[in-house]
Amino acid sequence: MQVRKGKRRKNDLTYVLMYRKSEIMLRIDLIGATHNGIDTPHVHIFDQTHSDGFDAIPLSSLGNYNPTDDVVQSLYEFLKYNNFETAGISISPKTV
Repeated sequence: MQVRKGKRRKNDLTYVLMYRKSEIMLRIDLIGATHNGIDTPHVHIFDQTHSDGFDAIPLSSLGNYNPTDDVVQSLYEFLKYNNFETAGISISPKTV
C-alpha cells in the first residue's frame, strides 16, 4: 500500500507492507514528520523486537535499502527490500 497524503501534511509519503488483510508488517515513512526524534525517512517494523512498530529506525541504518527522494524510485527500492521480483522493471524519468 502506498499512502501519498497525510492528514495535516499533504506531501507525506509512506509505504506499508501488510500480511493478510489487517496486519502491518513494515511501514516506511519517506516524507513526513519526525517520530520520537527520528527524522524521515525512517522505518517501523511490526514485531516484538521493535516494540510492534512503535520504534522508528532511520532508513539509512538498513544496509540493503537505497533511500531516495524520487517517488517512483522509492517504490522500486521498497519492493526490492521486501524481496518482490523486480526483474524486468525499468524506471525512466518523467517526460512532459
